[in-house]
Amino acid sequence: MRLIFLAFLPLLALAQPESDPLCGTTILRDLVLDHNITCYNTNGLIVGAEGLTVDLNGNKIICSNGNSLGCEERGLTGIDASGVRTVSIKGPGSVRGFHLSMKVAGSKMAAVQPGSRIVAARRVRLKSRLD
Repeated sequence: MRLIFLAFLPLLALAQPESDPLCGTTILRDLVLDHNITCYNTNGLIVGAEGLTVDLNGNKIICSNGNSLGCEERGLTGIDASGVRTVSIKGPGSVRGFHLSMKVAGSKMAAVQPGSRIVAARRVRLKSRLD
């Protein structure tokens, strides 16, 4: 009996919880979170349209590494607004555990409103390229 259990032990080590269905989703409309989002080794939200507001509504977007390489080392992003010109992140709420909590490369205006807590493992990348 012990031998059978030990044979399945490696499979148990590989199992990890499922990410929230919103993880890795491209958002095309304003979004008001109604629950915490936990992403296991995957990116958080991707902003895919101009002028959107992501209202954290007191919730958190969190990256957890489960049983493998950490979110920070994998270069994962909490809110990726690269390529859109305007985006607004509204609090209260927080984004944490990711390599980049928020990426807005190429945006002309990215507003993080009071009450939002953007916690970066290493840095928040705010690059702006004015036309």
